[in-house]
Amino acid sequence: MNDIRLRAVTNDDVPFLTFIMNTDAVLNALNELPTQLEDWVCAVQEWQHDEDEEDYIICDGETAVGWLGINNLESIEKKPI
Repeated sequence: MNDIRLRAVTNDDVPFLTFIMNTDAVLNALNELPTQLEDWVCAVQEWQHDEDEEDYIICDGETAVGWLGINNLESIEKKPI
């Protein structure tokens, strides 16, 4: 991995999100149930209107390698680092 960068999640990332979130390792680590493509279509649409969350695809060059979601951005309980 030489060219790591973040970019905002788009509708085009739905197949990638569906794939990574349905791998056995992720399902077991997060104690989650499998999801369908339609679940991620809805999730991405919701994120685009949620000011309290930002979601990014982690890329190595042009290849998607992960997903980063940041939640609770508007919390009044945030403390400076």
